[in-house]
Amino acid sequence: MTDDIWGCALEPFAEHPDAAFVFAQSLFMLKKKIGGGPEGTLFVTQAIERGIEKLYPYTTTHQAAYKLYLLAVEGTLLPKHDPTTIVGELS
Repeated sequence: MTDDIWGCALEPFAEHPDAAFVFAQSLFMLKKKIGGGPEGTLFVTQAIERGIEKLYPYTTTHQAAYKLYLLAVEGTLLPKHDPTTIVGELS
């Protein structure tokens, strides 16, 4: 996490000081959990995974996936473009 990445990620907090404070508290708690050993590390890993999942709806990837879904429902995808085929090939 470079300063540039942190800057981009935290920019939305510029106009929300209370939310920024709560987020800072959350980061502090995660830092403390990591220092608590393997159980804490597992907790932080799971928290990060939940964060990644919660961010998904806000991404262009989500929007594209939804469009693919609609194309699949309409029956306009070629078999090679089927999302399940693509995911299977990449996994």
